[in-house]
Amino acid sequence: MDAHRETAGDRWPAGVQQGAGGELSCAPEAAAEERLLIDERRPTQEKASRAPLLFPALAFLCGMVISERLIGVVSQAGWLIALLVSVIVVGVMLARSSPAGGAALLLCCALAGAARHAASVNYPANHVARLASAESTLTRVTAEVITAPSHYSQEIHNPFTFFSVEPRTRFLAEVRTFDADEPFAAKGVIRVTVLGEPMAEFRPGQRLRLTGWLTKPKAARNPGEVDWAQWNRLQGVSATLLVPAPAHVEVIDSTNGWRGRLDAARATARGLLFEPGAMAEPTPETQALEAMVLGQRSSVPRAVNEAFLRTGSIHYLTVSGFHVGILAAAMWFVVRRLLRRGVTAAGAVTLIVLIAYAALAEATAPVMRATIVGSLVCVAAMTRRPHAILNWLALAAGVICAISPLELFRPGFQLSFVLTAALVVFVPVLWRRLTAREDTPPSDAASWPALFGRWAARFVGGLALVNVVAWLMAIPLTLLHFGQFAPLAPMQSMVVTPLALVNVLLGFAALAFGAVPWVGAALRAAVDGASYVLLAAVGWLGAPDFALVEASLPAAWLVYGTYVVVFAVVGRWAALRARRDDSSSAPPARQRQVALVAPLLAVLVAWGGWVFWPRFGATPELVVLDVGHGSAAMIRDSRGVAWLFDAGSLANRDAGEIVNDASRALGVRRIGALTVSHANFDHFSGAPTILRQANAPLLVSPYFERLTKTDPIMRRLVDLLPADRRIETVAAGARFELADVEIETLWPPPDLDAAWETNDRSLVFRVRSGPTRVLITGDIEEAAMRGLLARAAAGEIDLESDILVAPHHGAWIDGASDDFYRSVNPALVIASAGKETPRLTAGLGFLFGECPAMSTRDCGAIRVRLGRAGWSVTPTIPAGEVTSDDR
Repeated sequence: MDAHRETAGDRWPAGVQQGAGGELSCAPEAAAEERLLIDERRPTQEKASRAPLLFPALAFLCGMVISERLIGVVSQAGWLIALLVSVIVVGVMLARSSPAGGAALLLCCALAGAARHAASVNYPANHVARLASAESTLTRVTAEVITAPSHYSQEIHNPFTFFSVEPRTRFLAEVRTFDADEPFAAKGVIRVTVLGEPMAEFRPGQRLRLTGWLTKPKAARNPGEVDWAQWNRLQGVSATLLVPAPAHVEVIDSTNGWRGRLDAARATARGLLFEPGAMAEPTPETQALEAMVLGQRSSVPRAVNEAFLRTGSIHYLTVSGFHVGILAAAMWFVVRRLLRRGVTAAGAVTLIVLIAYAALAEATAPVMRATIVGSLVCVAAMTRRPHAILNWLALAAGVICAISPLELFRPGFQLSFVLTAALVVFVPVLWRRLTAREDTPPSDAASWPALFGRWAARFVGGLALVNVVAWLMAIPLTLLHFGQFAPLAPMQSMVVTPLALVNVLLGFAALAFGAVPWVGAALRAAVDGASYVLLAAVGWLGAPDFALVEASLPAAWLVYGTYVVVFAVVGRWAALRARRDDSSSAPPARQRQVALVAPLLAVLVAWGGWVFWPRFGATPELVVLDVGHGSAAMIRDSRGVAWLFDAGSLANRDAGEIVNDASRALGVRRIGALTVSHANFDHFSGAPTILRQANAPLLVSPYFERLTKTDPIMRRLVDLLPADRRIETVAAGARFELADVEIETLWPPPDLDAAWETNDRSLVFRVRSGPTRVLITGDIEEAAMRGLLARAAAGEIDLESDILVAPHHGAWIDGASDDFYRSVNPALVIASAGKETPRLTAGLGFLFGECPAMSTRDCGAIRVRLGRAGWSVTPTIPAGEVTSDDR
């Protein structure tokens, strides 16, 4: 027996002693070291009670949401008074040990959040938000540069654009003074765009005198369009300034201040990261790496950005918690393992590096969140305190929103905190469930190949689990904010994540050792190669058409309600699990199952309703989109099938993208057809974009196809259309039917003389849905109007309609227009126009007195609901609602 003990004792680690009775104990010095290792390796096992800041932080954020919804209803003073009263009430309750004290404290936190938000949007009289207006105003301001200028080359969005597009330079600046007749101090951030060739470089911190056109950012003018007014507001930008030429930019103070010093530090970092001269003519690889390591997203080309979007890995292209976590782990490993220093030294060095890197990178919500949580982890390690990730996450959210309340409403903030919370809550539990095996041999009993195989399996399994959880939890928010999601993202991330990890690690190594001869050059070469491989992989993985699915936007209540239910169910499950062993307090098993499953089933049913409900019972709708000077309209039936009437613009914008975005926002399931009224590209420039995504025929008039053989613009259209295009001709008498919509072609007749002008050959359609009749007229002028009036007089057609889409963008032809509008006798006239239409307004006023006329220039997209009892119209830019009862 003693011999056996002696042999077995040889297997104990150094410092471990075996007592006479067989018990084990550690020598004092070994015990101290073991405690350090246990503290260092201890997994996060805190319970919900270890996150005391969670509910106060949530209440604080809820108060901000309420204040955002009540802007203009409750003032900052109102919130402050309510907060003061609540503080007094909480003090009284706590003094009396009232059981309602906790609820009152949460109410106090909510009011504090509302007051903080109200203060952030309560602009003083000299703020740019109050000085700028919706109309462009010629203004001269003195401003301090905030961001380094970004240069953009000529971008052609309309393939038929016949004029040159000027390059431009953009940057943010903080206004100091308005240089009016009597200059006065002002404040606020503006987004400056300078037209023309790139000007001499200037740096953040410099003061400029800028002369240009000041205006408020434009709100969304079409369904599904980006709301630039809200986007800029959440970025802290109050107005835009368009400077027509570099000559109107004057440097008046070259003192850079702290912004200049920070920009110089970033320039030094770029010098360490890239070869000399590499940024003079940047490549996609260098621009992507600059974004991944230094956080300069503005430098990333659009094609690279799209490729990362299509693989669901856009978070790798900007500095986020992933990057900060890699940096912290690398520093901890270097100090703790390679340099063999203690926990205190490792925590201190990591903390300093994290703070320095956060200052160097862009101060986005993911960076600030990761920096705050990482710093608290370092402090906890140095002070031997347990980890409380959820508590620190709540603290980070409260701090960020207290500094910048509008950050709460930005997609980056929401995705960052929701996904981090999901990974902290779900992944450990799921991982323990998936890897719980009683027959797993101990590590010291396995061979090296077995150990490597086990490690590789755990790495791949852990990465897959993290990718799936993050993907599932991100889908609702990505649908809400972007109207799209990547269905293959979990599988694509299995390839992209290791490559991104290598790129980030090499980038940090280049920053650390880039100044060392030979070593820096070798690291920069490795970084270039790794970046090339990453972009090649991302481009290949994102190439399939189905890699990115675009969908209509779900309701906000459905998205946020889903997260509330999911996290509430998890919290309830944790509470029930804690009470499971207590038979006196634990509810029956069936009751526990119902309490957990029923809310999740309700969420699934709600999402199923969002997916399938728009297919049934939707009210038909006419939508005239705002494409500037051009035309794009659609009729959507109750089953989500849309019929498009023209899609083009003279402006440098893709009318096809506008139509596609609107179709998704309006719940369109399928495009039935695209009709092009006539051969002017302000009516068909968007057709190639639409038909590349929709398997629908292109309907044209008989003469249209003949022009494709002689007219260069028409030949360009044919070249841009998909190879499997279907072009069909229609003429007067052709009829089409949707679910509850009838479409009749009124013009041109099939035997129209070839000598007629192009505009007078426009297709004219009459649409009927229920009792409502709509006349869509293209660009017809006097000859076509007279021809239609003659056919109406002969009893061949009936022109009278409730709604008229005005001919030729609202142009008015004396005599012919009077007779035509009088025959149509519309209750509503809609003009698709890029400029004012005073003659149309005057003519309608003379003929009908109060006949309402709406223009897309003034109203944005105009939506007309074609109900069974009549119609109602609502413009995108609010100006009241008109109904058929108002006639």
